[in-house]
Formats: sequence, structure tokens, C-alpha cells
Amino acid sequence: MLTLEKERRPTQIKDRQNASMILVGNVADKTAILVDDLADTCNTITRAAKLLKTEGAKTIYALVTHGVLSGDAIDRINASALDKVVVTNSVDQDDHKRRCPKLEVLEVGTVFAEASVLCLPCSQQIYANWQSRLSGGSIMERALVYSSNTIRTSSSHGS
Repeated sequence: MLTLEKERRPTQIKDRQNASMILVGNVADKTAILVDDLADTCNTITRAAKLLKTEGAKTIYALVTHGVLSGDAIDRINASALDKVVVTNSVDQDDHKRRCPKLEVLEVGTVFAEASVLCLPCSQQIYANWQSRLSGGSIMERALVYSSNTIRTSSSHGS
């Protein structure tokens, strides 16, 4: 485990690239995995990859939850020391994927759908607690009844 410390010291808004990085740990002949919640211009992640490669990392992967990849981000990734960048499709990646052979996209729709279904019992309990304040036949009531029936139907089929 190592730490890559980034310190932003912008003097002006346009000086955002004025950040220093400090590597704590040894990456020589190792696989390095960079993890970030969001990558927009990819300036930071490609600079980090360059530092890791300079310090001897054998392979460098980046795992990013939300790959915005705006501006020249794809060109930066293609020209970088990154071997692979894995992003979710929380942002459309079709064009990025065509332009970047290093990009791998993970589907998150099923994860969100499963989370929604798992939260349904909580939603039904909240609805039951507030039912006296809602008029019968509301959109919320119909949605919960529909969702409840859908879950029962899915459950009975072994899903």
C-alpha cells in the first residue's frame, strides 16, 4: 500500500495544474492502481501515472467511478503511462470508448436497480408511517403497490 499525496496550491483559477505530488512508498516492479471518484480532464491521474512509471511501477491501472473525460482527457489518457482506465457508465462512454483503447467501461445500471429493490422495504415502511397524511390513490401509493407486486412476482420466479 502506498500513498500519492496531491496538494493543490493554485494562485489563480487557471493555475489549477499548479499542484505538487509526493509519492510515499515503493512501487518499483509493482502494479499500481489509482482510485478516484471522478476524472474530468485527467490531468491529475495522468500526472500521477507518470510519477509512478518514473518510480518504476510495472503496470498502472486507474479505477474511476465517474469518468467525465472532458476536453482533451482522452488524448491525455492515450498518451499517458496508464495501461488501463476502468470507469463506470454513470456518464455515457460510447464516444470515449471508440477513441481510447485503454478505456474499459463497467455497467452500473443493474447495481442501481438492485439497490432500488433492496431499499423498497424501507420505502414501504416510510410510506406506512406517513399514509395517514396522504390521500388514498396517490401516485406514491400506486407506485409502491406496483413495485411490491413486481417484487413478489420476481421472487416467485426464483429471482
